[in-house]
Amino acid sequence: MRQASLSRRLLIAGLAFAALTSGCTSPPSRRFLLAPRGAGAAAAPSFAGRVAIAGIGIAKYLDQPEIVRHHSFYELAVAEFEVWAEGMADMVGRVLAEDLAARLPGGTVFVGDSAATVPADTSLELYIDRFDADPDGMVVLNSRWTIRRGSGAPRLGAERITARPASPGTPDLVAAMSDALAALADRLAAQLA
Repeated sequence: MRQASLSRRLLIAGLAFAALTSGCTSPPSRRFLLAPRGAGAAAAPSFAGRVAIAGIGIAKYLDQPEIVRHHSFYELAVAEFEVWAEGMADMVGRVLAEDLAARLPGGTVFVGDSAATVPADTSLELYIDRFDADPDGMVVLNSRWTIRRGSGAPRLGAERITARPASPGTPDLVAAMSDALAALADRLAAQLA
């Protein structure tokens, strides 16, 4: 009798535990990618050079799978279930190469460590120290760049670009980030042409 009572209690406890834990599943992650933007009127008239994006540096707080926003001036909000589909440096390099290629027709733009690497006339190095939304929702892209042509002295520059998302949602945030990266490509293409 005692054995049956103990078995029944264990069965009830097991069913209760299963019922409690079945409601504790986390939502699936949503994965996002930056997207290239067409050149529009920003395309250079002609460009016959080869540009290698030789390096993309990303501030460490951005170099993580989760999408980051500034919650306040001193606090970051990390979206646990909204993540990048690829590493930030790889994604920025890939999209920037496509954006620059659209703006430098006749030329070749590639990421320096890609399988299709060829000798380049010009190299571009980029460091991004800010690429996220501020507490008001505005996307801020702060970057520093170096352009090297042959054995000449390198040209250095810095850019600050802002873009307003259409809504506070993550898809619109990522679209605004893509717009900001395209605006950076406009400015870099002017330096490269």
